[in-house]
Amino acid sequence: MRRVLLVYDQDGKFLRQSTQWGDSDGALMSPMKLLADHDTVLVLDLTHRNTVSAFDVDGRFIGARYPDLHSASAYTMAQGRVTAVFGQLDIGNRPGRTVVAIRDRKGREIGAGCIVADSYVRSVASHGALATFNASFVAIQGNRIYCAQAITPVVSVLDLTGTTVDYITVAPPFYVPPSDIGETHNQKALLNFQSKWTLLQNFAVTPTGFVSIYSRYDLAVAQFTYRVFACDLDVRPKNCRIGTVPGRPVRIVSSDTVLSVVSARDGNVSLQVLSLSRR
Repeated sequence: MRRVLLVYDQDGKFLRQSTQWGDSDGALMSPMKLLADHDTVLVLDLTHRNTVSAFDVDGRFIGARYPDLHSASAYTMAQGRVTAVFGQLDIGNRPGRTVVAIRDRKGREIGAGCIVADSYVRSVASHGALATFNASFVAIQGNRIYCAQAITPVVSVLDLTGTTVDYITVAPPFYVPPSDIGETHNQKALLNFQSKWTLLQNFAVTPTGFVSIYSRYDLAVAQFTYRVFACDLDVRPKNCRIGTVPGRPVRIVSSDTVLSVVSARDGNVSLQVLSLSRR
C-alpha cells in the first residue's frame, strides 16, 4: 500500500527507504511481488508501464525488465535459469484464455499456457463474484512450469513452451468449490461468499516437495484463517504435513518453513517462522 522499497540489514535493522509512488522510471504504482535474482532485486508492478523494475541490494533503481507486459496485468512471477514466467490477472481478452506468459531472460515471448479454469469461464465476464478471485500463481522447478488458479484444486504442469504435460490435484479435504456465482461488488457479500469455500493464496515447488497455502474467511471472528499443506512430491503429492498459519503468510521459504506477519493488539507487527513437522 505504501508503494516503497524498504532496505534492512541481515539483523533486521532498517537502513533506508527507496522509490516513491508514480509512473516514472524507478517509481512504483501497484507492487505485487518481490524476487531476489543474485545481487538484483526485482519488483513486479501490476499497473506500471515498467512491469518489472530492477534494483541493486541498496535499493537503487538500475533498469526496467519486461516493460511490455503492462497490458497483461501480471500478478505474480517466477524465474528459472533461462525463462521468466508470469501469472496473469486480466484473463478476459487473452487468446485461448490462458493465464501464464513465458518469456526468455531477454524478455522475448516464447510461449503461453495454463487454460483458465471452467469456473471462471462460467462466470459472467469480468462482472461475476469470481472475477474478484482470478489470481494465478506460477513456479518453476527444473524444466517444468507449475500453474495454479485461485479457486481450483488442480495444478497444471507445463513444459517450458507452455504445453500441458500433467495435472496434479493438491486440494485439502476442506476445499469446497463455489456453486453460487452471482454478480456483486458489495464487499460484505463477497466476504460472505468467500466464507463458504476455500481460496488458494499461494504455492511453491521445492526440490523436495510441494507447498500450498489456503485461506477461508471466518465470519465469526471477521478475519481470514490460513492453512498450509506441505507434501513430498514425486508424481503425486504424498506424506503431507498440515499446519495452521498464525497471521498472514508472506513467504514460503522451503518445504518445511513459512514466514507470516502477525499483528498485535498494541499495533506492533512481528514476523514469525512456522516450521512444519513431518508427522
